[in-house]
Amino acid sequence: SSGRFSGLWPLVEMIRGKIAGEIEKSGAGPPVAILKALVIGRQTDISPDLREAFSRAGVAHLLAISGMQVAVVAGLVFFLLARGLAFIPALTWRGWVRKVAAAGTLPCVVAYGLLAGLSPSTQRATVMAVVFLAAILAGRRHQLMNTLALAALAILAAYPPALYSISFQLSFASVFFIVAGMNTMKDRLTVLPNKWVRRGTGFVLVSFLDIIGTTPLT
Repeated sequence: SSGRFSGLWPLVEMIRGKIAGEIEKSGAGPPVAILKALVIGRQTDISPDLREAFSRAGVAHLLAISGMQVAVVAGLVFFLLARGLAFIPALTWRGWVRKVAAAGTLPCVVAYGLLAGLSPSTQRATVMAVVFLAAILAGRRHQLMNTLALAALAILAAYPPALYSISFQLSFASVFFIVAGMNTMKDRLTVLPNKWVRRGTGFVLVSFLDIIGTTPLT
């Protein structure tokens, strides 16, 4: 399988290069460098000054493709497929709409992970999305903490030294604290007066838990 993957990777790199070339046609400077980092995970054009500016603003994580981008791709593809498949009576009668949508979303998520360069944060997010979708296919309930653990095991099985990578540590520490913290706080959020206050408080809590989880490492 490693031979097939080694043959696939040059094709992936060629596609990434073409996407980078199309982005570069739109101009030059920091906006283009940022767009390449956000779309294909290529950070080679991010200057030290620009990286420092993002770090000082507390948003350096935006330069790395991670859970947010993968979730947007997976969620959008799943939503569009589910809406379209809902018009097929044979699927709705059998309750197969979500399963077929999950099956169609899986290759899209994997393809996006490859195009994004498979950094540790992208690997974690991609594996978690795959496990999440596989749970839908199998008709099983998904537990986020189990999904996170399986993602870590899959990455370490493929490349054990990733354990000592700061990007691996930051990625998993962040998500672990967010999942554990939100599981603890979710019942307390229900006492808040309305859904908008609950959502706003939830967003603040996610950022706070992210900081708590990664501060010891940073």
